[in-house]
Amino acid sequence: MVLLERSGPYLADMSPEVRVVDLKKSSVRAGVLPLAHYLRSASPDVMFSALDHANLGALIARLVARGSTRVIPTVHTSHMVPGRKSSFHETALVPLLRWLYPSADAIVGVSQGVAEDVAVRFRVPRPKVRLIYNPVITPRMHLLAVEPVDHPWLENQEVPVVVAVGRLTAAKDYPTLLAAARLLRQRRAVRLLILGEGEERPNLERLVESLGLGEDVSLPGFVDNPFRYVARASAFVLSSAWEALPTALIEALALGIPIVSTACQNGPAEILQGGRFGRLVPVGDADALADAIDQAIGSPPVEIPTEVLEPFTVDGALDRYESLLAELIP
Repeated sequence: MVLLERSGPYLADMSPEVRVVDLKKSSVRAGVLPLAHYLRSASPDVMFSALDHANLGALIARLVARGSTRVIPTVHTSHMVPGRKSSFHETALVPLLRWLYPSADAIVGVSQGVAEDVAVRFRVPRPKVRLIYNPVITPRMHLLAVEPVDHPWLENQEVPVVVAVGRLTAAKDYPTLLAAARLLRQRRAVRLLILGEGEERPNLERLVESLGLGEDVSLPGFVDNPFRYVARASAFVLSSAWEALPTALIEALALGIPIVSTACQNGPAEILQGGRFGRLVPVGDADALADAIDQAIGSPPVEIPTEVLEPFTVDGALDRYESLLAELIP
């Protein structure tokens, strides 16, 4: 595991058998030359990278190193989503990625939409772009789901509780979810629990008050174990305007919770198989979202076949990565 800086909360979860290489740099730009030096000295067979800026750094480092290491970038973001405004940084990266992505030995897209985006936007031959879902479903997730919950609404569910999980950002379109909660509250007693933190918190808190939802909406912030909340919910809802691959939606599917999701790009329709395993509604439609949540509350659980969940498991993802490696390294 080659890191720009050896820091962060997830290091504690890493197996001690993994050797960590610390480049001791604060940015991808500063890390290119140290990474090139590592590639020359260690000469690894394959290097995986993740996120556009790191993918760019990895491909440039290989050019500088002039080595034979195969580079496989993984792409977790879609750039071709209606309504999504790319930052200046993202826009500036596009010409460089269009130049370098075709030189990758293969590229992994984490959803069908992301894979198509890479092929079209960055002019990468489609056979070179592989679909491999993130390994979201783990045995540990199910163990965490049965841990005690510390929110009073879930300890004694006299009133149905709908749960949403995700950063408080524009992409999640929580204003539409709050508008739907207001509509639903006019029909029945219901509470909404939104787990996550982000820059939209002040705006959402003001909206909660202006809609008169102060007694029915809770924004507890980031929680280290969201599974225990989702597992006890009457329904799970995803209101996003766009996604790459919504991890929380996959987790809710694995936990067997009634699901409502927007049919946004990218991920929900393919995860839920066109609505077979959850209700899909148009993006930004508060009325449709309220209707679907109303129907989902109290609905019987849907039996999820093993083969539907398998691509999102650790073993499923590893099998696909191993197959890709076998193709590149006979």
